[in-house]
Amino acid sequence: MKKVNLKTIINALEWVDDETSAFFDLVTGETVMWNADWDNEDLDEDTLEERLDEGRYVSLPDKFEINEYHMMEAFAYDRDERLVRAIQGRGAFCRFRDTAENIGLIKDWYEFRDNCYKSRAEDWCAEHGLEWE
Repeated sequence: MKKVNLKTIINALEWVDDETSAFFDLVTGETVMWNADWDNEDLDEDTLEERLDEGRYVSLPDKFEINEYHMMEAFAYDRDERLVRAIQGRGAFCRFRDTAENIGLIKDWYEFRDNCYKSRAEDWCAEHGLEWE
């Protein structure tokens, strides 16, 4: 197999949420997104299960493995007490972004977040014996 396009993996990881899962197709080298609510003529639930069972698809990390909240925590605790306060309780994600914007750290946050996703994608590739470019 040729090398995995790391950006493709990162893009898929950014879409993963409570309802959406991502898989890597070892045959085509593409990522496949799955959500039971989507109308997808090319991929029904039985086909997805079949491709997982035969080893054609490999699951990408789910939202719990990615855990963007932990990324925010790591960033906040290394930067500014106002960010630490912003991530407490409901609405943490919006408050965090607003606070980072207001104190001039939003660009740093997105760079940090992007590096976390990149690192997670590299780790996933290494775990599955896949080379990336």
